[in-house]
Amino acid sequence: MSTNEEKKYTLIATLWYSGKTKNEKGIFESNAQYINVTTTPSTENYHDIRAMNTSPEAGYESLGDSQTISFTGCRTLTENKNSDITVPTFKEDLVITTPNGILTATSVYPDAGSGEITTTDKTFWAVTGGTGPFQGANLARIDYDNKGYKFGIEYSRRMRIFKVE
Repeated sequence: MSTNEEKKYTLIATLWYSGKTKNEKGIFESNAQYINVTTTPSTENYHDIRAMNTSPEAGYESLGDSQTISFTGCRTLTENKNSDITVPTFKEDLVITTPNGILTATSVYPDAGSGEITTTDKTFWAVTGGTGPFQGANLARIDYDNKGYKFGIEYSRRMRIFKVE
């Protein structure tokens, strides 16, 4: 069995998307087509889809319908007294669609936020499938920048997709 030091990480793609965008009044609001269902006791379930963006260096422009990322998630909150999970936990699945390929991935991670906006600084994802340029990928990392300190754009997200051997 190999150790982490022996593994080879090959970057396949770097993708960008935004958790929120400014409206005409300059106030950040969700940019997703979004359905949120709160269940009893204290679990949030949601489905959303949003456009991907170009990189910050390329102007961070929306790619509209041509490249999208959709999430399905479940957030267990600490108010759920019936759960043995004592830390707010987010379980998400995602699908990225581009003109050249599709990527699917899943992740479970602690997150104290609410709704669809992740409040942690990074998450790791098991890539469950990929076609086209994503074929062979098996790991993804999303870096979250809600305050704009990392990438210079509030609510920006950078997703790096790897093949780990």
